[in-house]
Amino acid sequence: LECRSLSAHAHYLRSCLRRGLSENYCSLDSNRLTLVYFCVSGLDLMYELQPVECAQVVRWVKAQMIVAPGHGGFRGSPFFVSTD
Repeated sequence: LECRSLSAHAHYLRSCLRRGLSENYCSLDSNRLTLVYFCVSGLDLMYELQPVECAQVVRWVKAQMIVAPGHGGFRGSPFFVSTD
């Protein structure tokens, strides 16, 4: 791909990470963790992933972790809350 095309893709993936989902993708909110994975992977493949972005993504992913006696794991987005 041309540099201009790579730059446009990187810009789009970064905007998805920063702004979150647009109205068109609200139905995918429960899959936000998966979408973040693909955005980060795309940036990494294009050598566009910055250390600051990595730290922000790690913080957000860790915030999606639910630790509870007998169960736990990662929720798909902040929409899901623990019922404990």
